[in-house]
Amino acid sequence: MQIGDTGPMPLAGNSAHGTRRAVCLLMFCLLSLSAALAPGAGPLNYAAITPQTAAHGFRAAAVYLNDAGQPFGARFIHQRTGFTLDLIQVQSVPQAFTWVNSFPVSPKGEPHTQEHLLMGKGKAGRAFAASQSMTLTEATAFTMQWRTCYPFNTKAGLPVFYDEFRLELEALVHPDYTDEEIRREVRNFGVSENPATHQLRLEEKGTVYNEMVSSMNNPNWALFKQLGIDLYGPDHPMALNAGGDPSGIREMVPADIRNFHDRHYYLANMGAIVSLPNSETLDAELTKLDQVLNAIQPGASARKSQSEDALPRPQPLPTGSIQVVDFPFENENQPSYIGLAWPANRKLNSRDTLLMELFLDSFAGDTSTDLYRVFINSKTRRMDLGAQGVFAYVSDFGDAQGLPVLIGFNEVAAANLTEAKVKEVRTLVTAELARIAALPDGSPELTEFNALVRGRLVDQKRQLAKLVNTPPGFGARSGNSAWMEQLYHLNRAPGFQRSVTQKPDTDAIDALVGDGSKNIWRDLLPRWHLTDATPYGIVAHPSATLLKKQQQEALDRAATEARRLETLYRVSGDQIAIARYQKDYDAASVRLDEITNAASASRFLDAPPLTLDDQLEYKQARLS
Repeated sequence: MQIGDTGPMPLAGNSAHGTRRAVCLLMFCLLSLSAALAPGAGPLNYAAITPQTAAHGFRAAAVYLNDAGQPFGARFIHQRTGFTLDLIQVQSVPQAFTWVNSFPVSPKGEPHTQEHLLMGKGKAGRAFAASQSMTLTEATAFTMQWRTCYPFNTKAGLPVFYDEFRLELEALVHPDYTDEEIRREVRNFGVSENPATHQLRLEEKGTVYNEMVSSMNNPNWALFKQLGIDLYGPDHPMALNAGGDPSGIREMVPADIRNFHDRHYYLANMGAIVSLPNSETLDAELTKLDQVLNAIQPGASARKSQSEDALPRPQPLPTGSIQVVDFPFENENQPSYIGLAWPANRKLNSRDTLLMELFLDSFAGDTSTDLYRVFINSKTRRMDLGAQGVFAYVSDFGDAQGLPVLIGFNEVAAANLTEAKVKEVRTLVTAELARIAALPDGSPELTEFNALVRGRLVDQKRQLAKLVNTPPGFGARSGNSAWMEQLYHLNRAPGFQRSVTQKPDTDAIDALVGDGSKNIWRDLLPRWHLTDATPYGIVAHPSATLLKKQQQEALDRAATEARRLETLYRVSGDQIAIARYQKDYDAASVRLDEITNAASASRFLDAPPLTLDDQLEYKQARLS
């Protein structure tokens, strides 16, 4: 075998030396080839990652740059399972923000219910919950319209972090909660005593049900629920209530939640932002995370992520329609919301999206904005709604769903919560948009407005710089989804290197606004469909009649359940039936308590940290 040679080996001369040289050359080439193809080979740091990087079970999909333009993180796809890993390096305690694509499939609130069950029910959920206090772990969970999120952090160091990450994924992917736990968490009937008659009575309860009944009594829920229906149609995943409508929650059975889990909770449909200090090498981190993922799913899977691009086409209501929607409230003079929603028909890149958000924040928001002067400020307003504030909202999940825009007014006086008033508001708001689009170049009003936009751009730069230079705080009760949303938007754009602070975009916007003398909005507002479309109108209206109706319906459901129990227990009289039911209910509660107590027997750390910031980098120096 000849390596790197085009002819026969010469035989004359010192043939022994030539043979040794050939053997050495062969060994060198084989070693080089082996090093290039070694399955464990990987990047030494983030700067070494390229689009061809594949190591420790992962392939690289993007590199993240900080505010100084330096690589400090990367996106990896786990090749066996399809799990999305965003790995960043921040000098703080190890932490992870795990997410699941969990588009609603019905009004029953499966995404929200699944979140409740996975983080504390069944042996797997209880194991993760019980470990937290014994491992100095802080965890929380929340449900969004499109994703369910499970962030946590631990102050006990990297070995404990990997163990907790495995426990969390085990609870998410392989739950073992019982049907009784599902019913208790979703909606069931409890027993109480009527204080007036001292008789037993049935009451609807359940953690998820009680939470959503309370939430749906708020006017903002009525506003945003109708927003989804207007823009997408009542049965679209973006319009269905991810938390669950009370009427839908009452229809949920254990099979619904188990089917939802099977359809959504698999590693290819999940991901995590993992923030680790530089206590160990990138190669070691990838190796250990690969081991965790392979333990959760040992074999390869053909299932793909449920892409937002595959959601059904919207079926919006007729453009410009106005809906007055009731929410249950005892006082019909309660102030509430008016909203204007522009159709979800925008296809914008990250730069245009950021610029549109800066425009809307300058147009409808604090005391400096145009609509605040027109509607709120008592000295300058041209229409008195009795409103206390105005706001603009762009969907946090809109890149593939048309980037819907909402402008809303809060604390609007009850007398103005009418269809006629919405038409007046809409006329004035659209006239203001047209006026800004028509401002002549160099006019004082244009210069003033562009100065507001530039000021908000400066603030946005500060916020993004703070994002990459501050511990993420995953798992804290005060945490949010800012990191997840930022990386989601960045990874929908082309390119391999991605600036988390969006420096190319902010620099380009800065140059576009310039000295503020040019009216860039003349072309942008029509392109964003803010001046060429009639917005929907939404009114959230308080209704005492609806509240009384719902209260009576709850009593009727309890009476129907009592009659069912009479048949079930073959007794006559609701008090006897309810008493029998209470006995069975309490016995089931005791069994669940025993399981919970058994799971809580966790062991404390063998080597707890001496402080809460043992992992922080520091240097010691002696002053002369």
